[in-house]
Amino acid sequence: MTFTAENIFFLGAVLIFASIVISKWGYRFGVPTLLLFLFTGMLFGSDGLGLEFNSHEDAQLIGMLSLSVILFSGGMDTKRRDIKPRPYYISRMRLCQGQEIANLY
Repeated sequence: MTFTAENIFFLGAVLIFASIVISKWGYRFGVPTLLLFLFTGMLFGSDGLGLEFNSHEDAQLIGMLSLSVILFSGGMDTKRRDIKPRPYYISRMRLCQGQEIANLY
C-alpha cells in the first residue's frame, strides 16, 4: 500500500471511527479503553491488516500521536473523586527510599 495524502486521510478517518465505536462499546461493557486501543493497534498493524512503515520517523510520529490520544482518553475518563491524596508521611518515606537506592549505586 502506498501512502499518498488521500490514503493517509482515509486511514486516519477509519481509525478515528473505529476508536469511537470501540470506546463506546468498551464503556458499555466496562472494558478499559487502553486495552481496546491496544487490540485495535494489533488489528491494524503488520500482523493484522498488514500496514507496514518503511520510515522509522513516521512510525515514531504515529506512535507519539497515538500515545497522546490514549493519555488524553485516560485523563478524561478519570474522575476527580477517584484520585485519593496520599498522606504526607508516605510520600516522604518513598523519597527517602529512593535516595537510599540512589546512594547504593
